Amino acid sequence: MFLSILNMIGVVLFVFFFFSFCVFIHELGHFLAAKWCGLHINAFSIGFKKAWGKTVNGVEYRIGWLPFGGYVDLPQVDATGADIVDEDGNPLPPGKPSHRIITAVAGPLFNILFGLALGCIVWTCGAPEETPVLDSITVKKVEEGAPSYKAGLRTGDVITKVDGETVNYTWKGFINEFLVRAGEVSLTYQRDGKEQTISYQPEKNPKFAGSQLAKYSLPWFTPSIPAIVNPKLASPAYKAGVKAGDKVVEMNGEKIADLIDLEKVLVPSKQQKFTMVVERNGDVVTIPEFDAAYSGQSVYMVGTSHSMEYLLIVENVKENASKSGLKNGDRIVKLNGEEIENHDAFELALSQKEEKSMVSLVVERDGKEIALDKIQIAAKDSASESGFTVKYKLQLEVKELVEGGAAQSAGVKAGDIITQVNGKELVSYPQFTTAVKGSKGKEFKITVLRDGESKEIALASKQVKQYEFGFKPNYMHYPTPVEQLVDVVKNSYRTVSAIGVGLMNKAGFSKRKTSLELSDLSGPVGIVKAIGNVVYYGSYLKGLGFIVLITFSLGILNLLPLPVLDGGHIVMALIQMVIRRPLPGKLINPLMNAFAMLLISFMLYVTVFDVMRVFGIGNGGDEAQSFEVVLSE
Repeated sequence: MFLSILNMIGVVLFVFFFFSFCVFIHELGHFLAAKWCGLHINAFSIGFKKAWGKTVNGVEYRIGWLPFGGYVDLPQVDATGADIVDEDGNPLPPGKPSHRIITAVAGPLFNILFGLALGCIVWTCGAPEETPVLDSITVKKVEEGAPSYKAGLRTGDVITKVDGETVNYTWKGFINEFLVRAGEVSLTYQRDGKEQTISYQPEKNPKFAGSQLAKYSLPWFTPSIPAIVNPKLASPAYKAGVKAGDKVVEMNGEKIADLIDLEKVLVPSKQQKFTMVVERNGDVVTIPEFDAAYSGQSVYMVGTSHSMEYLLIVENVKENASKSGLKNGDRIVKLNGEEIENHDAFELALSQKEEKSMVSLVVERDGKEIALDKIQIAAKDSASESGFTVKYKLQLEVKELVEGGAAQSAGVKAGDIITQVNGKELVSYPQFTTAVKGSKGKEFKITVLRDGESKEIALASKQVKQYEFGFKPNYMHYPTPVEQLVDVVKNSYRTVSAIGVGLMNKAGFSKRKTSLELSDLSGPVGIVKAIGNVVYYGSYLKGLGFIVLITFSLGILNLLPLPVLDGGHIVMALIQMVIRRPLPGKLINPLMNAFAMLLISFMLYVTVFDVMRVFGIGNGGDEAQSFEVVLSE
């Protein structure tokens, strides 16, 4: 508990310091450039809402009550040639256009220089990733009816290029290619020694229904990520001869095709022996048998393994809908005569139907199946009185029990379906795991469904030693600072382009599609939360990599040629140099005010959505997600 509190304090301090420093370094660039150019500086502030100030050589240095970034008060950056005065009302000459350009450029430049400096640390120490950097992606499974399947992609295909560029990123990086997509994606793959290329429009993937990814365009297939390992120094695997970059092909006699296969074999709560066969530089190497070692840590467990799926439950049946025979609580098991194995399959099947087309359902009620016909799929914005909603209900089934474990001793049996934890309906798997770990040996209660009857069982978790094999849970990527900058520039451009395409599409000016919307962008609240999550659930090194992205983005976006941004000041100074006179205040002032209002409105807009995401409002979370359908009369 004490270490957890210290960790949280460390995360807060990390976020506070680096987020503030990204803004501070930007303003420091303006300050030093203005000093060098001889521009008058009223004040240089660390933070906002002045709490303390001291004037030195005509500049008031301030510390604000709100220590987030800072600002520089530079009256001579005015492009209109209007009367300029200092803090005491004394007249000042207008700043030269060249000096204003240098001062404006210095802020973004300092952000980029700061990012390059931090990028050197990431380059040297490596950026932790969930998967290795891949030079190709093997398709493990592709759903029939998916856009990629219709275009011709099949299980076993090896993707080597995206939009003509060679694959060279992690699986997360590959997903990002779809998130920022505007229009079709082109995939080049190898099959039976032949190279083929397909193009298709990425669409929202129901596989992620109920999560924050549900609204975005995603690849629509599952990859086979090679089980490349990186042993810790002095670990059992390291001592046995496992080396960084080894690809595991066999473990304890079982063939290992990817990371998922490897994770199934590695059981951290068992003191077991391991045998391995790895692929190293094209050669097959057998690793001598070695034991898992006690990690020095223990966790609370009850000794169960589970299968998890979400059942489709009908709710909120409206008055006219009830005439069809549909009732609240019905479980949907078939659509148009086909079994519905899970919510992914159901949404995938519905996504292939046109709005207002007719479907038939088979529902389960009181243990019996009932067929219902003439059900109409509704338009997304339908307000029909014939509507009802479908929610996803978690079904957590006990598959196996550890011999002598707490669950077995308490009377839990394989096949039991856990429906409640401490009297509350089970809606997410973390709800169960939190109860197990949080009880710390104390009794808690679960309700299980067994043979159609509910049964309450009291459990007390047991402390179990954790054993380690020596494989690092993540992989290291070593991008150069320039590569990091290029990635941010490319993704910033593609993100802005995709959002622009989306706005034009809604206005009817473009037929290209994208899943990105203006509300997907983040302001200070979202950025702070994202940094905190990266550090808390990842590492401080991974957090530094995210800070590199933030400071690069801050510098690049400020160079956009928009009034009130640094890029706007640069453009206005360049225009003044060309026309050789100040820009008219009647034109510039309304323009600046209008863009200032737009910027403030935009920040408020994204902040509202940031807050909603922070509190899980309107984004689905990990629990139930609903959508409207309509019954025909």
